[in-house]
Amino acid sequence: MTPDIDFAKMAATVIEGQIKNALSAVSAGLRGGVTKILSFISKDLTKYTEAKIKRCSHVRTPIINRDHPTYIYDIYVQTRLRVRGSVMSDETFVESLAKNASIVVAGNAGSGKSMFMRHLFLALCNANRSQIPLFFELRDINASEKKDVKEFLYYNLIGSNATITEAQFLESLKAGVFSLVLDGFDEINHNDRKSVETQIIKLREQCPELQIILSSRPDPDRRVESWEAFSTIYVEPMEEAQATELIEKLDYDAKIKEKFLKETRSRLFQTHRTFLSNPLLCIMMLVTFEQTGHIPTKRHVFYEKAFDALFSIHDTQKEGVYKRKTYSNLSVDEFRNCMSAFCMVTYLQERFSFTRTEFREALGKALELERLEIDIDDLTSDMIESTCLIQIEGTDFSFTHRSFQEYFAAVFICRSPTIGPQALLDAVAIRSNTDDVIRMAFAINRSLVEREWIVPTLEQMLRSREAGSVREQPFDFLRNHIGGLSIRVPANGKPSLQFFWITKSVALLTIGNLYSEAFVGIDLATTRFGRSAQEEANSYYVQLVRRSDDRVTRRVRSDGRMIELDERDAELLKRVKAFDAVVQFVDAARDVVVSCKQAAEKQGNILDRLTNKLTR
Repeated sequence: MTPDIDFAKMAATVIEGQIKNALSAVSAGLRGGVTKILSFISKDLTKYTEAKIKRCSHVRTPIINRDHPTYIYDIYVQTRLRVRGSVMSDETFVESLAKNASIVVAGNAGSGKSMFMRHLFLALCNANRSQIPLFFELRDINASEKKDVKEFLYYNLIGSNATITEAQFLESLKAGVFSLVLDGFDEINHNDRKSVETQIIKLREQCPELQIILSSRPDPDRRVESWEAFSTIYVEPMEEAQATELIEKLDYDAKIKEKFLKETRSRLFQTHRTFLSNPLLCIMMLVTFEQTGHIPTKRHVFYEKAFDALFSIHDTQKEGVYKRKTYSNLSVDEFRNCMSAFCMVTYLQERFSFTRTEFREALGKALELERLEIDIDDLTSDMIESTCLIQIEGTDFSFTHRSFQEYFAAVFICRSPTIGPQALLDAVAIRSNTDDVIRMAFAINRSLVEREWIVPTLEQMLRSREAGSVREQPFDFLRNHIGGLSIRVPANGKPSLQFFWITKSVALLTIGNLYSEAFVGIDLATTRFGRSAQEEANSYYVQLVRRSDDRVTRRVRSDGRMIELDERDAELLKRVKAFDAVVQFVDAARDVVVSCKQAAEKQGNILDRLTNKLTR
């Protein structure tokens, strides 16, 4: 139950106390200027903090009871975090948070990252600390033209009627007065992430006293997790006790919950741990369990059953008469097709939330693809009310969760649309390091994905001059079809040796991920070289430093993440057997093509025999 909170009073108390604490912690040389700045913006800060406390204190439960916000602590379950191999509670994490810490909170889709970030902001507001917490949702930067991080922070905090300049705001950041809680780096448009990433790293360099806590999905090449001066903590999957606590807290039919809890404690958590340990999937399981009485083991089948369950939720009369209420009068198949087209359109546009105009335009394109003439407002009502796949946040529309967009985009690809899946899969592959679209499409219709995309992509690569001469000239293939090999130099710890992939080669990386048992030479973007090879790389890096290699000098001037190796380093690459891995990659591609064609031929023979029997 939501407590009776005076958000204005709470915000005023927070700002008054934390401004006092912040000023006492600022160095004497900066105190005068910072005091002046904070006195100017205290009203803005109080107003901003009131709005953010109110927003973070109330959440909409995914899938169920989305017609009204829920007080966060009526639904929040303690988050477990893994830090350098040890697991700690969220409470311990907040207590141990260093004043100038820079942290990436990494967690998979539906793991509760955003819920934790809201809890973190509220905890920092209530803590007696020397920094003023500021909460920002990074997806909002998608709406800005310049994608300037400092400008985005400034105008979101101060507003258009600014009482201080942007330069003065930057001075307060340098003084370490604020703690930035930045939610959802992975929700920034893909084409803008590199620029925003560079700006955040630069902001950290310019403001070493500033605390930055940022959340994102993890990615295979650990790009965000390897940022200089940032530590990474990981949101751990829920244990059985957390899952049952979440189920108990949900505002749902008591008898259904009791039955589901009984099944969870007796067997479901052991057989479906992957689903139940994820908060979003746990809630979806409850809804699916009510409708079907069982839970599939494969993720794409689970999403399919969950959608069917959501579509079947209905207004039940007192006497138990079933009556389905829809606005568009679409069948479940027609609605699924419309939803998949809408998700494909918006996925390609990299939009997860929309203004009303953007939402209607995307729906209009989806209806054109499906050649349907129905009222957009009726379809909108079905997406929001009848299936709960879309929610309204203020004046904007957004997906209840991004994983729905990814699943339905995969469904669209597997329907083999007019454009052909190859073009769509090429476009989707660019984001496959963090998203599940291709993996789910592969699971839904493996034969289609192999025939229309995997075999043509691999055959094109195998026909290249570099593939033909890979044994004699492995560096040519490495540079043109993979990207290269680098020594990655972390802020702390030893340098490490690993492959990196260029954008045009991401499709090959994605295919390698799908057939990881075949592509063992180059393992999921970052080959795990053995200890001896890593020791070789470490010694080699020391040699580069001693002889002042120009690549080391450039590394110091850049973001400092990696040194690209080239022909000068051929002897090292031979010793660590990197070229062997490149050759193995090409050999594995040939084996996969042969295997795919053999499977297709076998399927064709079976169908030929069946059709021949029918035509006799």
